[in-house]
Amino acid sequence: MNAHFFHQDNGVDAIHPGYGFLSERADFAQACSDAGVRFVGPSPETVRKMGDKVEARSLAIGAGVPVVPGTNSPISSLQEAQAFAQTYGFPIIFKAAYGGGGRGMRVVREYEVSTFLGVYFLLTPNFSILRKF
Repeated sequence: MNAHFFHQDNGVDAIHPGYGFLSERADFAQACSDAGVRFVGPSPETVRKMGDKVEARSLAIGAGVPVVPGTNSPISSLQEAQAFAQTYGFPIIFKAAYGGGGRGMRVVREYEVSTFLGVYFLLTPNFSILRKF
């Protein structure tokens, strides 16, 4: 990211990144800071922390924010996913822990072996589970 372009060539002193894309890029927030351009949004460190959904969940819990039942770390086995489903019931959501690369979230409404296994193998190891209400 070259925020120097905005600052030096165009006299920009602040950038609002909008929604998505640049607003979720810690490296862009850092480049703005490094170039002396005010990033209108959270600090680069906060953007980085919120990009890791497991860490973001942990920070929310630590701050007393109510959260839906979910895993405290990315799931590491099919058995772990099945145990979560047995404990909390369906539907459940497989949610990207570190960014889904455009795959987002997957809702599983029942334990149908082909669907459950398909979602599990498509999304792990980068996904955690949330219970959907």
